[in-house]
Amino acid sequence: MSSATPKLPKHWSDFLDAVDRALSRPVELHCLGGFVLEVAHGHARVTGDLDYIEIIPSDAMAELQRIAGPDSALAKKHRLYFQHVGVASCPESYAERLTELHPGHFRNLRLFEFEAHDLALSKLARNSPVDREDVAYLAKVVPLDSAVLQTRYREELRPIIIGDREYHDRTLQMWIESYFGPTDGRIRGADRGLALSSAYPSSTSQLIATVPSGVTAQHSQPFAVGRPRSSNGAVSKRGARACVA
Repeated sequence: MSSATPKLPKHWSDFLDAVDRALSRPVELHCLGGFVLEVAHGHARVTGDLDYIEIIPSDAMAELQRIAGPDSALAKKHRLYFQHVGVASCPESYAERLTELHPGHFRNLRLFEFEAHDLALSKLARNSPVDREDVAYLAKVVPLDSAVLQTRYREELRPIIIGDREYHDRTLQMWIESYFGPTDGRIRGADRGLALSSAYPSSTSQLIATVPSGVTAQHSQPFAVGRPRSSNGAVSKRGARACVA
């Protein structure tokens, strides 16, 4: 496992410091995507956006996007911006495993990163080539535990995901076989309905070829996400909510 959060790259530090100064009040963001891969796990793939799925308080989103959204002055100056993700595949209880990035560094910004297995599963529905590269990187560097990944998918993601569950089963199976080594053809510990026969595609190209007509491998599905934390870091009692674009 990564033992410590790497130092913020200068381009992110300069941008986030400016955003922090411009905010009128404290906000908490639940962050995922390439930003977390870069600043928390040292991925060399540089991204220009900071994706977040939750902001607390929710009515702070308009101010944040005005200050640091893609059309803001700060975005034009730093070539970085904040982007709210309205659709993502999130394990139901992801918020219980969030970790704060650089606590105490900012006055108003509190950035919480997805735990690595949750971060990987957030890429399952889209499963683009970049997503698969990111999962392979996490599997090697963190490293990910295939049993944790499978259990979390089975218990927290599969029951709430919208769309063809067997297709997502096959995607995860392809990940397991590609990034953790071969299995016995079944997602370990899975309930009935997750067994995978040899007739299912095992390669990336075969898997993408099974996507229904009119749907791409980059397509995401909206579904419930987990309990957000309050601004003091406690898990909210609001429960799961629907995550829609």
